[in-house]
Amino acid sequence: MRVYLSMNSFGVSGKLLRLGLIHILVFYIEMYHRARIVSAGTSGIGTTRRSTFIASRRKFWVTTSMQFNSYSKLPDKTFKWNESRPEEVSIRLKTVLASTSMGISEEERKKRIDILHESLDSLGIDSNDLENAAFRSITTTDGYNQEYGKSAIRAYRTFVNPRPSKVDTVRSENVNVAAMRCARQIDFLCKRHRSHETEWVRHHDNLVGDEGNLKRKQFHIILVLDNIRSAFNVGSIFRTADACGCCKVITTGITPHPKGAGAEKVAKSALGADRIVQSCHFETTKEAINYLRTKRPNMLLVGMETTKLSKKYTEVTYPGSMNGDSDEEVDNLTPGTVLVLGNEVTGVDTTIMPKLDVMVEIPMFGSKNSLNVASCAPVVLYEILRQWEETTDEKLK
Repeated sequence: MRVYLSMNSFGVSGKLLRLGLIHILVFYIEMYHRARIVSAGTSGIGTTRRSTFIASRRKFWVTTSMQFNSYSKLPDKTFKWNESRPEEVSIRLKTVLASTSMGISEEERKKRIDILHESLDSLGIDSNDLENAAFRSITTTDGYNQEYGKSAIRAYRTFVNPRPSKVDTVRSENVNVAAMRCARQIDFLCKRHRSHETEWVRHHDNLVGDEGNLKRKQFHIILVLDNIRSAFNVGSIFRTADACGCCKVITTGITPHPKGAGAEKVAKSALGADRIVQSCHFETTKEAINYLRTKRPNMLLVGMETTKLSKKYTEVTYPGSMNGDSDEEVDNLTPGTVLVLGNEVTGVDTTIMPKLDVMVEIPMFGSKNSLNVASCAPVVLYEILRQWEETTDEKLK
């Protein structure tokens, strides 16, 4: 949306500044056209070619003149806010928007405003107050109303006054549907803004500590992803691994991983956790198991699969402790737990199961035999942490 404001703090009119920039642009384009015409005349190209150059120049000047006349009609002074006369806000806002747009007509804009206000009111948003906030954001130096935030106000302004390049698209869509969609977007943006502004709501990642290090605890837990097919499941598991303080994620076989195939999709659902949690990849799950037996001999290898030999995940004692620190390297000889998660369809490879120490399962009470692999991981991981936390509390007593 085109907005033209007075820059009173500098004593310079924003309109005059824009006109000055237009004059400079016109000057250079005029020089360019003259050079082309002279070149065409001296090189013997012919009258037709020169006429084309002259016609294009005239077309440019006509367009520029129309825009210049439109700009020259803008208000010379900044609107002054009057709290005692809020009924003038809608009229003045529409005047400003109409004078700064070469897109939809005033009738179309009024219809869009009325329908959008109905949609906003149905969601419990004060449409008149939001309109006032949008008006003040473009006619004063107060900035964006902190109750709604910048994104919500800009979404409102964009719907009311769409860009000229989007006019055809705007006219082709159902305005009622578009208004409700915009109202829901504004509702979400307002809620997001309020949650970010509220200090006691923790929606921000604590990535950096006082000394510039990652603020993340790290425990002796390793995840092995045995030929998991979905990159989005892998990304979700990386987020869980970060939340639970896993020291490493090992991917095997066809499993998408951060440094190979499917990295972009993994990153999309991991939201940065794939860069925080250490990971490595093996061609086969057997190689990964052999690596763990050699490098981490004191870790319990636990497979998650529904079998006759599987135990309930709460009945197994998982070795390890809550004594984790992200500033120190994990000792390879320290007791811990390795959790092996299998393919979404075939589960953990049957040739791998005998190489593991124990198999666990989550009780199923429905008709389906299992949960999604990305849903199973946090269930067992938090059970491991719960047991470790209880052990730590008992030692402190």
